[in-house]
Amino acid sequence: MKLEKAGETHQILEQQTSYYLHLVETGEPELLGSKQLVWLARLKAEYDNLRAVLQWIVDSHDAERALKLTGSLWRYWWMQSLHNEGREWLGMALSLAGPPLLPLRAKALMAQASWRVTG
Repeated sequence: MKLEKAGETHQILEQQTSYYLHLVETGEPELLGSKQLVWLARLKAEYDNLRAVLQWIVDSHDAERALKLTGSLWRYWWMQSLHNEGREWLGMALSLAGPPLLPLRAKALMAQASWRVTG
């Protein structure tokens, strides 16, 4: 791959990660608002890319960004009936070692618990 030869792969992945993290953090509150259908469609259109970014973050053992992404995506997974996938990603994010990140871990744990209570 030409990107790898040029040493640009990591930089491109970092840029994609920043973009998609911003996207899901922006979209999270919109899933409860008047633009809900717009945001559901937007996230659905980008979902393959979101999965790829999530996998790269997990493989990179980046606990902070994994928790941010999964914590912001849980409602999307819920609304799209992607419960098993959401639980898997949340579990992977929560299993990553790193600094305590208590607010992020709490959000991810609450998302995980929502499926245990209702599903």
